[in-house]
Amino acid sequence: MQVVSCRVNEGLVIDHEISVTVLDVQQTHVRLGISSPNETPSYREETLFCESVEPAAELQLQ
Repeated sequence: MQVVSCRVNEGLVIDHEISVTVLDVQQTHVRLGISSPNETPSYREETLFCESVEPAAELQLQ
């Protein structure tokens, strides 16, 4: 893992197409802006590594 330190309005570019910018730094959180081409999907880590949830029942449209 690479650790990078940036100030507000600074950032980095990943693989020549994904830009990550520090938008705001607070005592308990950091806001990041992430720009990528439309064809590059973006996922949150907690959705990638969670177990599949089986639906309790099928929904029926009326």
